[in-house]
Amino acid sequence: MQKFRLFGINFLVIIASLVLLGVTGCQSQRALMPTPNLYLREEARDAFSRVPEHFQNDYVDVLYVTDRVPLKDKDGKISYTMERSPGAGFGICRVQFGKDLSWEQLVQNSINQKRKSNNNLTITDINEMARSSNMPVRFIRQGDQVVPNPNDVAELNQQIEIAKKVVRQRLAMTPHKDVYLYVHGVANTFEDSAFVMAELWHFTERQGVPVIFSWPSGYGGLRGYFYDRESGEFAVRHLKNTIKIISEIGEVERIHIIAHSRGTDVTLTALRE
Repeated sequence: MQKFRLFGINFLVIIASLVLLGVTGCQSQRALMPTPNLYLREEARDAFSRVPEHFQNDYVDVLYVTDRVPLKDKDGKISYTMERSPGAGFGICRVQFGKDLSWEQLVQNSINQKRKSNNNLTITDINEMARSSNMPVRFIRQGDQVVPNPNDVAELNQQIEIAKKVVRQRLAMTPHKDVYLYVHGVANTFEDSAFVMAELWHFTERQGVPVIFSWPSGYGGLRGYFYDRESGEFAVRHLKNTIKIISEIGEVERIHIIAHSRGTDVTLTALRE
């Protein structure tokens, strides 16, 4: 781990290659990851007692930024494809743990190897709250100068302020003013990254604010890796802007970036730029 200063904020970049992150394929649900060995130790079994009371429930709300193309079904429910979008969407994705679990049941399932109840993770709601439709902004000619289109700039700033407001609201709910940003790897869907971040946040005592940056991977097939590699290059600008925007929120003390597989290349390129 290397700690350094960027955009006036301390960043802790954690480049992690964890077995639990190696999820492939489109999955609407999957089982909760095995209990980490740490929680099997007696001295760590009360860790969940430190979870703030308003987070002691059977779901996790993950904030997200994605440059995947959105898709709505006939009922208006949104999902995200593997196709590349010039704009980025921001919202909240709810990941449900099991079905009708009490907090006490979920804690017991989280500190024991043998579990007595359903622990499947499912996504029950995706709420896109902001979208930057024109990125990068278009340019127009004013007299002898070429300048950013003021309408595009105003629209983009409006969407950014919506996202910042939501992050500030979430920061106000936790004593730890840290943001945990997860960048997934190849062959991962939007759902995959939401599941992983929900698990990571849950098993780190639900502190700070969990965020995913989901770039358009998951093409599949023989050409899948090449498509995903190019998508990673495409997504660098959006991730760079995401980090910059989060760093501009005065309440944020640290941003922890957790990157997996090709997500590490996307992350380090964005940080370099």
